[in-house]
Amino acid sequence: MKKHILFIFVFIFLLTNLNAQNQQPKIYRDFNEALKNPLEVIRLDLSRKYLKKVPKEIEKFKNLKELDLSYNRLTELPKEIGELKNLEMLKLNTNLLNTLPQQIGNLINLENLNININSLTALPKEIGNLKKIRELYLFKNPITSLPKEILSLNLDYLTLDSLAMEKISFEMKEYCKRRQLTKFESDEIQEPLNFEELLKNPLAVTNLLCRDVNLTEFPKEIIQFKNLRELKIYDSKITSLPKEIIELKKLETLILMNKLNFLPKEIWELKSLISLCLRCELTSLPKEIGELKNLMSLDIGNNLTFLPQEIGELKKLTSLSLGNNITSLPQEIGELKYIHSLYLSYNLLEHLPQEIGELKDMEYAFLENNQLVALPERFGELKSLKHLDLYNNKLASLPKEFGGLKNMVVLYLHNNKLASLPKEFGNLENLHYLTLSNNQLTSLPKEIGNLKKLQSLSLANNPLSDKERERIQKLLPDCYITF
Repeated sequence: MKKHILFIFVFIFLLTNLNAQNQQPKIYRDFNEALKNPLEVIRLDLSRKYLKKVPKEIEKFKNLKELDLSYNRLTELPKEIGELKNLEMLKLNTNLLNTLPQQIGNLINLENLNININSLTALPKEIGNLKKIRELYLFKNPITSLPKEILSLNLDYLTLDSLAMEKISFEMKEYCKRRQLTKFESDEIQEPLNFEELLKNPLAVTNLLCRDVNLTEFPKEIIQFKNLRELKIYDSKITSLPKEIIELKKLETLILMNKLNFLPKEIWELKSLISLCLRCELTSLPKEIGELKNLMSLDIGNNLTFLPQEIGELKKLTSLSLGNNITSLPQEIGELKYIHSLYLSYNLLEHLPQEIGELKDMEYAFLENNQLVALPERFGELKSLKHLDLYNNKLASLPKEFGGLKNMVVLYLHNNKLASLPKEFGNLENLHYLTLSNNQLTSLPKEIGNLKKLQSLSLANNPLSDKERERIQKLLPDCYITF
């Protein structure tokens, strides 16, 4: 009898321990609730809360291993983030981050860092302290350089877009090649989906990546994943979506890169969508696009020629990317008050509406490789603008209001038809990098000498006399100039 009782106790003890091992730590989704017992918090999800700042009290979560801050409106991180020494996964994707604090290098146990879809132009050198990091996601950031310290990391996975890959150093490219790193987000590799296995527990599937060049129809099995939040389908031959897609009520991210040329009306019923990317064969968008009130990121191409006026209904939009055949923008573009990044490269734009001046929060505008012949006067109202690409257009002049862009840091104007610059150009007091090569400039206004922070100026292939070159050099004695 005693042996039986002892056996029962041992069995219960082993069963309890087994359950404890299999049980995942609780995910806290309320910051104030988590603060009640901060040392007990292992997983903290603060995504999709429209946060503009991370409370400094974040430092109290000393045992935190997973932190999700994605899909917010963060422009910076507090230095206290560096106190999370046990952090293994940090999600910062789809925010408005301009920089990372140097304290990010204190996260010595970090293995996965996702900063996709932000506004980073560089990373702090302290990133090299993250010796355990294996996955680094930097897709859709205007990266112009990466610190050499990254070369000491043992990365297994790295995402960069093609623009960033063009600008990083030769050593970094060799590093990516040597380690056989994935360089672009669209290069993600996924084994053929085993739907039979996934369907054993369909409600557990929240993220799905499907890449199959032989796929001709939307997999019907996907509809059974009722808790799906992210769906990516690359390189398929799918031309349409089934109306049953409406069943994915919790879907927040939808990326389709394929032959799609038709969208069912049901897709506009997916009210939870926050990020939508349709790189396919669509030539137009229906007015129902305005129904996706929660969209924060919209990426549409490749054959789109115009935008419906209902685009102005997407009040929460922070990132807009369009290509490659847009000929004009509706005046309703001015309704997108929260736009932070605008990607309109490689289109057919000749003019911009005056209403673009309403985008007061915009910091990054990519308008290169269009047919722009002039800029509207109200362009000068974009006071937050820091990075502007206008190269490879047909600009013959700039409006005097252009001088209102006093926060501009990077300005690319090469390969245009500029014959002169307005004297107000000298008001761009924060400008660091300026390209004016391949224009028709015979002189620069004396006010160019006011650009005390200018570090690099390219004037190659302009009809400047030797006397004018000498004059410019005297106006900007501390600037590196190429003629």
